[in-house]
Amino acid sequence: MITQTNLAFSNMTGLYADCSSFYNLVRSYILHCSQLSATDKELQENKKYLSSLEACVLETRKYLNMLEEVLGQTRKKVTDLEAEKLLRVEAFVDQDAKLRGFVVEAKETWNFLKGILHVERQQFLLWIRLKLS
Repeated sequence: MITQTNLAFSNMTGLYADCSSFYNLVRSYILHCSQLSATDKELQENKKYLSSLEACVLETRKYLNMLEEVLGQTRKKVTDLEAEKLLRVEAFVDQDAKLRGFVVEAKETWNFLKGILHVERQQFLLWIRLKLS
């Protein structure tokens, strides 16, 4: 391309033609080619970066999907544990009510037995007094 441009300039100079407009066109063309080359190089570099970014995005999506699956399983476990907790609390309340009932019954039985013992003791003491007198 440079050879052809130089040849064109030589021919135009030989014909005593005005080379300024041709020079400006060639200069503009070379500038555009240079810009195109720089843009193409930048495009290729960006494609490399884009490729690695796309791979990173794909890997991140896979990891995110895995984390969402783990989160779903964990939420299910939490729900199951909360349901189990409610059942255990209900069972505890039932057992606590039964235990309180047993405690009340035991106190009543204890008081009843104390009463019987007191009566028996009084009768025994009375029997001893009668025996001794």
